Amino acid sequence: MSLHKWSIHGHPTLSDPKLKVGNGLILYFVVDDLNLIWEKAKKLNVKIEEELHLNSNSGRREFSVRDIDDYYVSICTDK
Repeated sequence: MSLHKWSIHGHPTLSDPKLKVGNGLILYFVVDDLNLIWEKAKKLNVKIEEELHLNSNSGRREFSVRDIDDYYVSICTDK
């Protein structure tokens, strides 16, 4: 668990406590083969919130999508 204050570190779901469902929560999944998961996500035509990039705060490569309930989900490497 990683707790943050509202509007800190530029997290899109932590910008305003009055926003829609899922606001204030980011689910992170750590995977072994990020490139494979990235390609699968693009083929599934999911709503991509952030393209594959290096997160300067964590030092990990990641991308973020919305799940079917509109929750923000980030998929990242373990290193």
